[in-house]
Amino acid sequence: MVSMSDVAKKEKMAQLVADMEGQCSWIPIEGFLGTSVRVWREKVPQTQSWCYIPLIASALGSLPPELLAQQDEELSNAGESTKGASATRFATEEDIANAQSFWRATFSRWDAWVADLQAGITRKHGSLASCRIFLAANAGKKGNKKGAEKGRDDHGGDASSSGSQRDGPGGDAGKSNHVGATSTGDLASNQNKGDYGNGKKGKGKRRGKKGSTTPLVVGQAKNFGVLPHPPARQQEMLLESCLNPDLLVEIYASIGFIKAQCEQRQHQTAK
Repeated sequence: MVSMSDVAKKEKMAQLVADMEGQCSWIPIEGFLGTSVRVWREKVPQTQSWCYIPLIASALGSLPPELLAQQDEELSNAGESTKGASATRFATEEDIANAQSFWRATFSRWDAWVADLQAGITRKHGSLASCRIFLAANAGKKGNKKGAEKGRDDHGGDASSSGSQRDGPGGDAGKSNHVGATSTGDLASNQNKGDYGNGKKGKGKRRGKKGSTTPLVVGQAKNFGVLPHPPARQQEMLLESCLNPDLLVEIYASIGFIKAQCEQRQHQTAK
């Protein structure tokens, strides 16, 4: 499968955003002045990672170059190129920049969230490049011992296996209702629509050669690539330590509102 060119990606993104804006009006979030969302889908994942992970990637601006270089090497060894990569291709810096219009069209406060998270990460780590949460997220991959060591340094635990009590036994396995991996039911339901990255249907968060991944844009993994999926607790730790608490609540409320609206629509359709 040959991936789209950068020009084709921009055109597809522009059409996607135009469709969203044409078909879905802003809905204000009660209790959060100036905060609105567009509910553009019939169903979203049960957890918040579909938004939290792209938010972190948007703040950082790019994935660690080590991951992209590792991907290029593996594809080269397999006789492929990044242009011929499958839906599990990591999102590039251009993909992340291109995706901002989608997220802005979904959350009215997206730019404010990204800017505040960027400032918080810079305060905590000294620079955006020094935040290695995505390198740590890929540390579980065989042969990436260096990434695992870096994950422990940055996050106080083994990035490849850590999980909070909220995750339940066995760590981040889709049991958390906060920022864990997508539930098995959602994946089984949405895989046919191309919503998720690699792996087989109905297996919770996607895990393949790249470890667990989340689409940069919901429903568009093949077009805009995927992002490493850090364990739930590492997502929480970064956001809680780097975001203004009021904005974190605002984000959580916005995601929860979209999920509730989707469930309400499903209920009405089922009648």
